[in-house]
Amino acid sequence: MELGLPMQDVIDHTSRVEALAEDILLDRQQMIDFDRKRNANREALGFFRRGDIPAGSKQWVCAGDFFIKMSDQHIKTSIQHDQAKLDSEIDTLRRSIKEKTRTLISLNPSVTDMHPGVVDLLVREQQQQPHKSGSSKTHTITEEDEDDIPDSDS
Repeated sequence: MELGLPMQDVIDHTSRVEALAEDILLDRQQMIDFDRKRNANREALGFFRRGDIPAGSKQWVCAGDFFIKMSDQHIKTSIQHDQAKLDSEIDTLRRSIKEKTRTLISLNPSVTDMHPGVVDLLVREQQQQPHKSGSSKTHTITEEDEDDIPDSDS
């Protein structure tokens, strides 16, 4: 059975949207896994900071499928290196998730409650802005916006 061209376009479009959404979910799960490992490393570094591990001692460390005995300085250095690598991986995943989410919204504006025209404007605005690393966005409230903010009576 041969599908008509419009039906094939719908199927292709839906397949792209589903694949992109699945990629986003997989990236989020991987980010959670990295964050768990980062928290475990943070706990281990806390032992060094508090002095719970005697200086100059050798400790058993689990390295994959086996245990090895290493000096405390080598362990601490290894954990700090692993921590920096995890931070970098998490930042990369965050950027990837943001970009994939923008693409998903541009492919299928109905994934949000926003009107498709609004989503289109946001996507175009994002593409026109130069990428600045390390800068934070500032939001200013105009007098028109202040009228929309409810008063707090608590």
